[in-house]
Amino acid sequence: MSVIYLEYKDDKSHKAWKLEVDNLRTRVTFGKVGTELRFNKKNTDAEGWMHYGDSSEVDAFVAKMEREKRKKGYADVGGLGGEAPVSQQENKPPEKKAAKKKAAKKAPAAAKKAAPKKKAAPKKKAATSKK
Repeated sequence: MSVIYLEYKDDKSHKAWKLEVDNLRTRVTFGKVGTELRFNKKNTDAEGWMHYGDSSEVDAFVAKMEREKRKKGYADVGGLGGEAPVSQQENKPPEKKAAKKKAAKKAPAAAKKAAPKKKAAPKKKAATSKK
């Protein structure tokens, strides 16, 4: 099986894109770096694989997709030459420290929301005079 792994990084995002080729099938996964990469469920089997009739179709698809991503600014990571880092190959993202801090900060807020609110005293209706 061969793997092409590219990343895109700018001021606002850090994205990953991976194309796996296994005989007459391909799987494209993508997502934010550090998260589990996902695949498009359209035109794929349950595991994200697209199936082809012959190797020329596979080669054409791989060339087209890699060309499009590189045109958009995606590039090889470090000196890996397009190979996926081990953490991305296994789809086991490394846990970020920032995510742990966010979860710790949100916990007190969640506890406040869960606490029952005190009900305000019911308002008395104004008496109306009937004539």
